[in-house]
Amino acid sequence: QLDIADTALVSVTSNVRNSLFFNRISPKFRAEVGMLSNQSRIILTTGYEDRQRNEQFLKLLWNINKQISTKLNTSIGKNANDSEVFNTRDYILEFYEIEPELVVQYKTSFRANLKYKFSDSKNTITDFEETAVFHDISTELTYRQKAKSAIVVNFSFVQVKFSGLSNTPLEFAMLQGLKNGQNFRWNVTYRRTLMKNLEINLTYEGRKTGELKVVHTGRAGVRAVF
Repeated sequence: QLDIADTALVSVTSNVRNSLFFNRISPKFRAEVGMLSNQSRIILTTGYEDRQRNEQFLKLLWNINKQISTKLNTSIGKNANDSEVFNTRDYILEFYEIEPELVVQYKTSFRANLKYKFSDSKNTITDFEETAVFHDISTELTYRQKAKSAIVVNFSFVQVKFSGLSNTPLEFAMLQGLKNGQNFRWNVTYRRTLMKNLEINLTYEGRKTGELKVVHTGRAGVRAVF
């Protein structure tokens, strides 16, 4: 799909996803296996830029009982970028990920998630080794007060081991905005329905990545639903 003459191209995108389900509507156990392929090319003043992502995945869900359920997501694939002019932005990342999750639901008012994600990626376009290994532990707590309000608290700790040059496009692509070493992220969101069609949202976010200082962000918003 991307093999088109540059003079005839502004941009092109191709997205393909295939899935095979087992017990798709089962409330007890279900599974999904599949593949996805996303490709795009865009012409800039500095030349073309190609992006590709190919992935095979497996997803499992087991509801042990009404209060406890488990999930397991695994994937393996390749993520690539090709820039005509800026060679420092070229990479071919081979990766695999595994992500187990435990969910506890108490009635309709309280929900707790505990998740661990391991990820390993390697740039295969260079002669020297550039790798990134993630250990991501996160939790989410949700408390709902009937249909009026909800408080959601998120916290995650990510240990990153990166072997490569810092402050490069490759580092940003492999680390997804995080830094080598210890990374902390947290979030608190409060939502409340003031009237039947009016909702207010208050959000506080914080992050501590590597050796950088802590960044605090606050947001407030009002949404009307008709």
